[in-house]
Amino acid sequence: MRGYKKTDADEQVVKALAAAGLPHADIARAIGIRPTALRKHYRDILQTAALHANAKVTATLFAAATSGKEIAATIFWMKVRLGWKETTRVENLNPSGGQDVRALLAIMMAELKDQPEVRYRIAQRLHAAEKESDKIQ
Repeated sequence: MRGYKKTDADEQVVKALAAAGLPHADIARAIGIRPTALRKHYRDILQTAALHANAKVTATLFAAATSGKEIAATIFWMKVRLGWKETTRVENLNPSGGQDVRALLAIMMAELKDQPEVRYRIAQRLHAAEKESDKIQ
């Protein structure tokens, strides 16, 4: 299109679409010009729109993260900006091979001396768990 004249309305469309990350061909189509004309007339906007959009989102996230009201935003900021991460760590809290558990079970069985049916069920479950553990190892 020869003789294209920039308009405020087209400029706003270019700013919005470029900030959203649309390809130049799509932006040009939206305002009815060729991509080469778009780049000629709106070069500065095309080069800075993403920067302005990112700055606006950053400011919004920063405000949310520091408000004390948006905990998710604060956590996100800590993960992204400070390298925090969520981890799952499995620790063997009983490196003695289960002796502490057996000692606790012995005490529990002694405490249940007046309840033979409960002791019997505990013993059955313990025996089944030991069999299952032997299969895994």
